[in-house]
Amino acid sequence: MDVIVMDCKAIIDSTQNFVREYWFENLNLRGAYKKDILEIVKEKIKDNNTLLVES
Repeated sequence: MDVIVMDCKAIIDSTQNFVREYWFENLNLRGAYKKDILEIVKEKIKDNNTLLVES
């Protein structure tokens, strides 16, 4: 499962005058701590416009 946590539009809007190319990485979570980290991420972004995609 890949998880994407970011507000791409905000990143691009605030940097577009200085950046020509964007590269976004994944969290690449593995092992026993993955579930705990995903729960923390979900809690932190639940009231935000941040994109969270799990596949």
